[in-house]
Amino acid sequence: MKSIVIVFVSFAIISTQSMTENQREILMAAHAECSAETGVDEAKVRMALTGEAAVDQSVKDHMFCINKKIGVQNDAGELQVDAIRAEVETAVADKSIIDGMMSTCVVQKSTPQDTAFETNKCFYNMEHKP
Repeated sequence: MKSIVIVFVSFAIISTQSMTENQREILMAAHAECSAETGVDEAKVRMALTGEAAVDQSVKDHMFCINKKIGVQNDAGELQVDAIRAEVETAVADKSIIDGMMSTCVVQKSTPQDTAFETNKCFYNMEHKP
């Protein structure tokens, strides 16, 4: 489980060992563009995901920006389930694990930014659970 790739969170806080070079490049480009747009502080992103700090709106905006750029959320904020599943399948072979992750983490919230943050946090927690 530790090698699960979470491709739709900031590259500074994810495991990229199972990512393809193309996925890495796309994510890094999206991160750079979104960092410039949102002015997010990397430390705030890490701390928000781990629960060490309150969630700053710039963190949510940043995650939504990345999710849109890599195609896991559309402009309206709707999660693109097939795109998310395809990304998870590049790192996880067990269909039952994938199904569990999808049903637990891929949940639409009240705003696009909340959806982006909560989805990323859920996948982050799944990757980092003991």
